[in-house]
Formats: sequence, structure tokens, C-alpha cells
Amino acid sequence: MAVTGKAQSSMEYMVLISALIIVFIGLQVYMFTKMNETGVTEGRARLREVCDSLSSQFTLAGYSKNFSGSFRVPLSRDATQLDVAVYDETIVVDYNGQSCVSTYRAGAMMFNGTAPPFTLTSGSYWISNSGGVVTIAPQ
Repeated sequence: MAVTGKAQSSMEYMVLISALIIVFIGLQVYMFTKMNETGVTEGRARLREVCDSLSSQFTLAGYSKNFSGSFRVPLSRDATQLDVAVYDETIVVDYNGQSCVSTYRAGAMMFNGTAPPFTLTSGSYWISNSGGVVTIAPQ
């Protein structure tokens, strides 16, 4: 009595299990990659939102006489500070190796008595235009 059929089916079973494991690992890698891309895209959109918001606020203050108001530089999604550098008519927001650049139109700009370039950190700020000079100060 030769029992050759069991060894053959056992080998086919192992090949099938191996193929299923490879497909499962491939799906896991694909899902991880797509989730990572989504996070990066959301991070870029958030940076763009902060850039555009600050640019609009600075431009509004630059064109509005006797303007006063407040704005906020938010924390990032993981509660770390965004680096906001303000140059003459340019804002650069940096976070985690990504950056966003936006322009604004305002005459003279001052932050605590300092002309650009200067850096804003996360928090709330007052902004006003008095005599054509846009002044920013922490709240």
C-alpha cells in the first residue's frame, strides 16, 4: 500500500497558504502606503490653509485704515508648533519638512517694534493698521 496522495495534497496546501500570505502582506503594504499619502496630503492642505489665512489677514490690515483685529497661529495636528517666518510681502510656514509660501500686500509691517523678517509661533496675536503701519503684537 503506497500512500502518495497525502504528500501531494500537503504540498499543494502549503503552496496555497504561502500564496495567500504573500497576497495578504501585499495588501497591508498597499494600505499603509495609501494611508501615509493621505496624511501627507492633509498636512499640505493644512499648511496651505494657515498660509492663506495669514496672508489674507495681513493684506486686509494693509489695505484697511484704522484696522484692528486678532488672528491665531494654530498648533499642528500633533500639537507641535508651526514655524511661521514673515518676510517683506512673503509668509513661509514650515512644519515637519514641508513648507508653504504665500504673499501678502501691506505697507510697513512691524512685530513688537521689529521690521521683517520675524518669526511667529503658535498663539494669538493682535494686528492693527495705524498711520499706514501694520503692527502685530502677541495677545
